[in-house]
Order: sequence, then structure tokens, then C-alpha cells
Amino acid sequence: MFTGAGYGAVDWRRLIALSYPCENRLVLDSRAEDALDSFLLARLFMFTTVYYHRTVRAFYHIARQYLRELNAQDFFGKYIDSYAGYARLDEDVLYSEMADTRSELGLMLLDRKNPYSTVEDKPLKIEHGLVAEYLDGESMTRSLSQAMAAKGKSLPEDAFFIDTPMIAFNPMLQERTVHFRDLSGDLRDRDVWETRWGRLSEQMGVARLYIHDNYTDDRQDLKDAFLKPGTRPRTFL
Repeated sequence: MFTGAGYGAVDWRRLIALSYPCENRLVLDSRAEDALDSFLLARLFMFTTVYYHRTVRAFYHIARQYLRELNAQDFFGKYIDSYAGYARLDEDVLYSEMADTRSELGLMLLDRKNPYSTVEDKPLKIEHGLVAEYLDGESMTRSLSQAMAAKGKSLPEDAFFIDTPMIAFNPMLQERTVHFRDLSGDLRDRDVWETRWGRLSEQMGVARLYIHDNYTDDRQDLKDAFLKPGTRPRTFL
């Protein structure tokens, strides 16, 4: 609600009211099929526009690098030796550490400063029936760094990065089948992704190339290397 996105409005009351147990399984009245499809679409758009928004993922990257920095300093050692110490390890501890150590990464998080902008942003659709390959953004970042070095442009580690979140849309966890009761009283099964308006993808990958504000002069070279055949992520095996 606070993001301003309107995709989360789902008729959950109708889904609950028209769900009931039948023959040892949960059945959805066919009159609620459109409400279910709307829920699936809303979930898809919430991931692509909110949960995996480019700014959210940039801060995720900064936070991950900051936690690694703390780990290299053995910051967590005094908290993970006992249950009592681990219980004290909360957000306030990290906020205090950000303010006290004057870490550049910590201050970025504390001040909500994002120095990264998106160079290229591509959704990677995973076709039905194919196994998605794990998209390793860090491995791709190293490969891109090597490609840039081969062109005579060696950039520091914080100059750019590739983010590859994997979106698994299945709200049914391991359950793939939805059981319906039609108006005639007959029971029928439907794959959760077979909506009345066509099949949804089960997974989608997002490949984003980010660049630090201090290295925008290398923006086009990075983009060209990222899009060069052989360096783009494969979307499936």
C-alpha cells in the first residue's frame, strides 16, 4: 500500500468464502476462478515492480557487501558464541555499528544513499517444462570484469555489479494442482498456472547491470560487454 502500487488488491474474501473441504481435499468453487487468476497476476506484478524493484535490489547489494565487511572483521563472533549473544543481534546493533565505524557501506544504508543506477534491465522468462539455471550474479560480475580488463579497462569491485534475482511465483508452495467444483457439482483439477486466459510462467529471472555514479563514463562499454553474445546469462538448461 505504501509503495503506491495497485497490484496487491486481491479479493481474498471471495477466495475464502468459496473454498471448502471436499473428499479430503480443499476445493475452490469455480465461481472464484477469476479471483484466483487475479491473485496470481497480482503476485507476479508485485514481485516485478515492488519486491525486486531496481532500487530495492541495489540496497540489497549494498547491505550484503556491508555484512561481508563486518564478517571479515569478525564482528559477529561475539554474538554467535551463545544463544544469549545471538538474541542480542538485531537491527539496533547493526544501526549502531553503521554510525560508529564510519564504514562507507554502512553510511550508505544509514543515510539511504544509493550510488548505483541501472544500465540494462532484462526479464528472463523461464519456459514451461525447462529447468531454470541458477543465475549467479556474482559469477557474471566477475566474468564481465574480466571482459572489461581484456579491453584494457580494469575497474574496481565497487564500480558495477550484476544482479540476478530469481522470481518463483508459486503461492501454493509445493502444491501445483488446484481443485475446482463446477456449477454442475463435478470436480475438476487444474494446474495452478493454467489460468482461464493462458498459462503463466512458473519462474522468471531478472538480469540487471548496475553502475556506480563515479564510473558513468564507462557506462556504454559495460553495456556493450554485458549484451555481447556469450556473456549474457542463459535462462534455462
